Amino acid sequence: MSKENVVQLNEVKQDRFLQQKEELVLRVSRFFQEHYNHAEIHTFRQEFRERTRNTVPRHIEDSFFEFYLYFLRKTENGKRPIEWFYEENHIHLTTDQETMLRTWISLNPRLLQAIDRSEHSVLFEDQFTGETFPVPRSPENTGEFIPWYGTLSMLEPFENQYLFNGLRAFTTPQGIRAAVSMTKELMEKENLPHEEVLLHYFPELMAEIVQKESEKSGDQSKVIEQIEVTYKVLNDEALLEFFHHNDEFLINEWAEEKSASWTGGWKTFTDSEMKGSALLGDVYGTIEVRKGILSFTCIGSDHAEAFKHTMKKTGVALSYMDQSSKAITIPFHAEISNMVFHSEEASPEQFAPIAQAFLNMDLDQKIPAYDNLSLKEMCKEGREADAEHWLKNYEHNYSKQMEDGDLTPDFNTIRRELGLPLSPFVTGGEKRTSALTPASPPGKKSGSLVQQEDIPFYEALGFRPDTIHSFYASDLMNFYREKSMGKSENTVRKYRNNLLDLREILEGKSLTSWSDCSQTFWNDVFGKDLFALYTQTSKTQLKEFASTMKTLAKWLDDRNGTNLSEDVAKAITETEFV
Repeated sequence: MSKENVVQLNEVKQDRFLQQKEELVLRVSRFFQEHYNHAEIHTFRQEFRERTRNTVPRHIEDSFFEFYLYFLRKTENGKRPIEWFYEENHIHLTTDQETMLRTWISLNPRLLQAIDRSEHSVLFEDQFTGETFPVPRSPENTGEFIPWYGTLSMLEPFENQYLFNGLRAFTTPQGIRAAVSMTKELMEKENLPHEEVLLHYFPELMAEIVQKESEKSGDQSKVIEQIEVTYKVLNDEALLEFFHHNDEFLINEWAEEKSASWTGGWKTFTDSEMKGSALLGDVYGTIEVRKGILSFTCIGSDHAEAFKHTMKKTGVALSYMDQSSKAITIPFHAEISNMVFHSEEASPEQFAPIAQAFLNMDLDQKIPAYDNLSLKEMCKEGREADAEHWLKNYEHNYSKQMEDGDLTPDFNTIRRELGLPLSPFVTGGEKRTSALTPASPPGKKSGSLVQQEDIPFYEALGFRPDTIHSFYASDLMNFYREKSMGKSENTVRKYRNNLLDLREILEGKSLTSWSDCSQTFWNDVFGKDLFALYTQTSKTQLKEFASTMKTLAKWLDDRNGTNLSEDVAKAITETEFV
């Protein structure tokens, strides 16, 4: 029989098994309701809510309550409803029904955690006995698989595997550990074996799981400081050159939008699942320039003060304006960190998150929730279980963001270094290796700030490699592109010729920014500079030049926060240009 046929046959058997199970539960339910009225059942529900501390969501409460009522709660005669029903009705049951009911009576709740998986099943481990149970994978039975998830439930045998009996809620490794801890406390307090505790305190344990699930790392929070430092840009060209010649600054864009990142702590990242290598850098803060104002945003005063010290090296390019801050509340154990990923071969979309996840698994990073010990220190002090629990939680929480089948981060290299068992859920398994080593920032190539698609526009305006980084180059290029694309040949000619003239005039001046272009500058442009370029000019040529300069001035004012329009208009009037 083919593999596909075997799977289909098992699915048919499972459907029949579940149908038989549903019919038998319905009979138990009817039996119970024959012996208790609505008011009494309502009292049982209130008891259930009290014991679960009202933690069970209302939309699934009915199913959990019925499971508790029929399979776990003892009645006045000291028997659970399934035991009572069996005593009074077993002679009326079929052989299959009697066998199923006897199985139910023998079952005890188990605290289970997924420790492996295959294409068709998930392997769960009992947290007290160490027994393992393969459970067929299906949305109805095992839910959405997440590494190391677990549940408090009963398991009943089915076709050399096991199915969950009754409704179950899957939880995080944190939830399972909390339930295990509570069970051990009750075992000591009540002097009971774990099986009895799980059976008699099922509602309380479920409440503990739900509460830990909702708390995650706790209700505690902390406040961090986000700081913004602002400068007035006095010399755009000098600022650009400073960024361009200091490797710690990575320019993201320097055209219509201007942004950069201040970086450091560079490392080379390698991964056996990745082609080539990559450079990772910590982003200390982000830089934006809008309308002549530079804004630097970072977390914490240390980075702000260090940035201000560094900006003093720009000379007269910047003038300090202000510093402001605002408080941001985040979970107590959370950290905010940004990273830049640079690789010639590997896809940033795929491997940047993988690298970030590996970077966050620092052997020496202190973890507040574990007495401020690092993973390495935990293992040295004999707390390997704590270290492994942290790693399970990290892998579990990270995997929630992924689609099933996606490339996983490497959670095994750090386990190997700590001497812990490897995770079976990592892509590449035991062969997966990753590493981080100190590195220098990626070098900048000359001209790398110019986008390939912008070069034709720069060339049309007569810019050369040695002038393309001047303060006015990107503005003139963007203005020309905006005004010429999709326009008539006459419109393109008008803007190209007049911007060519202005570019040539500007090249002959010692200016560093648009703010240096005062009314005196414009008086010279309209009074003598343009006429110096030609032996004779026409009235139409002068009108088009004046019109282009007015349009450009307004465009620059809107974009950079300058006040050129007024100076241009006054210069045209005073020089009687047209």
